[in-house]
Amino acid sequence: VLIATFTQSFLVLVIVFGIFHRSDLSFDAVVKFFAVGFTICVPVGFMLEAIIMNGLFMMYYVAFYVLHWIGSDDFDDWYEDYYAYIHIAGELVNAYFVAALVEELCKYYGFRFLEHPDLIFITGLDRSAAQTRDTGGLDSYKYDSQLVSNFSQDSRGSDCESETDSRGRKRKNKRRQSILREEEEEDEPDLRSLQQQAAAITTGMICVAVGLACAENFLYVFFLGGAGGDEGSVGQEMAVLIFRSIFPIHALSAAMQSINMVRKFTEERH
Repeated sequence: VLIATFTQSFLVLVIVFGIFHRSDLSFDAVVKFFAVGFTICVPVGFMLEAIIMNGLFMMYYVAFYVLHWIGSDDFDDWYEDYYAYIHIAGELVNAYFVAALVEELCKYYGFRFLEHPDLIFITGLDRSAAQTRDTGGLDSYKYDSQLVSNFSQDSRGSDCESETDSRGRKRKNKRRQSILREEEEEDEPDLRSLQQQAAAITTGMICVAVGLACAENFLYVFFLGGAGGDEGSVGQEMAVLIFRSIFPIHALSAAMQSINMVRKFTEERH
């Protein structure tokens, strides 16, 4: 059962990465994004879900006792009549508002949490030393990812720094110019096409989602699946795994999330 739990996730990675996008993203990046989803996103998601659910339960009980104090027996009768509908509404809120929202946010920020050289173009650090010098030097570096497209374009400016009224500042700029010249020799351009960069973003986000799904399957199969130590426990665990593996929901959601990421970091650059 343990092997089957990991095999299901690895099979998705083999199909997405090994067959279709091997040249778009390195195996090292796939392993690291999977590890982020497996080891970071799941515990963070469980803690956030617990905090939100406890807060919602507190609000629920406060509202219940306030309405009970106001309506007395009439409210109790109404509550008993509509308890099933209230319970269904609570389960829907838990599934689609709390769990889905928290897990999708964890997958997104788990992907952004890891900075890998294969996806360095989404951080603004992919510009060459010449581009840095032409756009004003190290002092003008903008950390906002919204401006990554501006730094990724080839610019033709003056090679000299602007004049300042401070001698120390001039010496500082000269030292930084020498640093940029040294870095320029080490810069390696990204030879991938825009389609390959877009596929790398999608593959990375799917790897995070598969890591989260793998850890989630492990928890549901062995801890939250209700299987005991009897002879039928293996069958119950396999049934839980099969039902959770019919549709790779997390991977599909990550692929849909990557559409806006691709639009933001690749299409807007050209």
